[in-house]
Amino acid sequence: MKNLTFIIIALACIGLIVFGVLNRGQKSAGPADQIAVNQEVTAKSGLSSTTEPLSPVTQQATIKQEMTKYYPDGTPVAGASSVENPATTADQNFQITTSLTAKMYLVDKYKPGICFGAPSAPPQVAIDSMIASNQQLAKFLQQRYNLATDLDIYNKIKQLQGISLTETQSGKFDFKFMDGQCANVVYYEGYIQVTGSQAVETITTQNSHTYQ
Repeated sequence: MKNLTFIIIALACIGLIVFGVLNRGQKSAGPADQIAVNQEVTAKSGLSSTTEPLSPVTQQATIKQEMTKYYPDGTPVAGASSVENPATTADQNFQITTSLTAKMYLVDKYKPGICFGAPSAPPQVAIDSMIASNQQLAKFLQQRYNLATDLDIYNKIKQLQGISLTETQSGKFDFKFMDGQCANVVYYEGYIQVTGSQAVETITTQNSHTYQ
């Protein structure tokens, strides 16, 4: 009877030991399984593998980000956002300054000629160079004065360039220019006040000369 009791107690102890070992093995297997799942999700999403477990929210965000695509023309799909870079044109950059307003006023009123000496037509290379180096101004003048040819644009720019301004105070300039009519030239000096888009000039000196 004593032997039977001893055998039962021994079997119970062995059973408890086996149960404890099996239970510990199941608990230790849990994180490893989670790591294996995370590694599989990471490999499918194209990211580098990591031993740190990913939360379900992070996994969903990673997969959603990987699914975002763009067409070659920049049109987004799958809910992606894009930022447009507005094109900057010459018209958007061009500004009408007070000095340009003053020069246009004098050109419009006195229509100064640009012929000094024997009359001659400018070469095409000079016309092309003038317009190329003043593209914004050339486009503005073409539209403002309804100029039909490159030569007209060239002549208008030459008129503006022929007027010399010295700013004496804000919006006020001393000016001088020559009205060149080939052999005949008229010299003007004075001052001009610009307020907004309006201008008022005063001539202080006017002399003419004829070249033989």
